[in-house]
Amino acid sequence: MNEHVTDRLDDYVEDRLTLGDREDVDRHLSTCDSCAAALRSYDPVTPDDLRLPFDDGDGLRRTVRRAIGRTAVDAAALAVIILVLGVLVSLFVVQPLLINRSNRAVAAARAAYEAPMLFSPGVSVSRLTISSGLVGRTTTVEIDLPLGSSVQPLGSIASEIGVLSVDSQWAVNETDVLVPLSDVLDGVDRGTVITVAFGLPEPLSLGDAQVLADDPGRDVRLTWAGFDLGSSIFGQVGYPLCRMLEAPSDQLLGASSASYGGTLASAPPSVERAATSAREALTAIASNDEVAAALSGAGPGPVESLAEAMGETRSVLSFVVTGPSPEVAGFLRDLGVADGQVLAVGFYSWGSPVCGR
Repeated sequence: MNEHVTDRLDDYVEDRLTLGDREDVDRHLSTCDSCAAALRSYDPVTPDDLRLPFDDGDGLRRTVRRAIGRTAVDAAALAVIILVLGVLVSLFVVQPLLINRSNRAVAAARAAYEAPMLFSPGVSVSRLTISSGLVGRTTTVEIDLPLGSSVQPLGSIASEIGVLSVDSQWAVNETDVLVPLSDVLDGVDRGTVITVAFGLPEPLSLGDAQVLADDPGRDVRLTWAGFDLGSSIFGQVGYPLCRMLEAPSDQLLGASSASYGGTLASAPPSVERAATSAREALTAIASNDEVAAALSGAGPGPVESLAEAMGETRSVLSFVVTGPSPEVAGFLRDLGVADGQVLAVGFYSWGSPVCGR
């Protein structure tokens, strides 16, 4: 082989030649000083070039730990970024555009706040809290019964609203069983304060009901009234006569996070105001068909008809009364009421204001 092999030295060094071609190059290199000099210009591979960059096992472990640490920090930073992005998407996209589309979250929060007072005799709401997740919103209300100088807590209830669903478990489940009041009133201590729901022997006009609330003739207070709704499937809807909180605004109910609370009101009872508040509450709930249907379980129509009936009602069918047991017994006896629903019995002082008392 007389031709120079410099163009084949790369393959020679990298051992990519066939055995025959390698032998040809070897023979040429043995006779050609120029090509041999070119081969010597290639940097030789020494054992040092093959050493790992660790002097010992401890160095390897330290390097691995550092690599793992960097990976963990990167993963944590990525998780924080994803969480922040999720919160921003929830606040500015999911909550306003999906959860509260057509003001459904406002109507659902309004239902959570109003339903216990509308459908559960004697109940008032003392606090409302709204909290939101990435794809949902929860409204929690704390409920109480006026009782003496204190209130009897009934715990809390919550409504859940998601992108596709509305939870309808809003009303407090109160028993409808009426008991002879003599079975209860005759057996309690005279200092006991008692709260009783009862039906009137005859419906009272709103004006006559107000006269009775202003001057019950005994040391008692009427705290809730049930209104006649004619042939409605609900029979009657009521409302506190001296509510604990003013109705929250739509702006507050539409917030993704909010807390609203207060203390027992000291204003005198007002039957007309209670009827107006019940009508406004039902009208607000009926403003969203999905929420209205979830509340009634029978489509939005029943809630709309309730709101219309509340606009026409002029009579009261029932009351809730609170006071010392002898006074309550005398008051009910004066009205000719023999049975009712005992909501609470407690050993409280009858000293602080209840409905303006």
